[in-house]
Amino acid sequence: MHVYTVIGFIKRKALIKELADVYHGECLTYCQELLELQKKVK
Repeated sequence: MHVYTVIGFIKRKALIKELADVYHGECLTYCQELLELQKKVK
């Protein structure tokens, strides 16, 4: 039972890291688009 708990925990951490990486990438793209828009406005 304990081994499965550890494996589940590791899998969950890996999933969270994957989601964070995807989210971070999308955020960077979004931030760059915002910067470009701000330059156009000025």
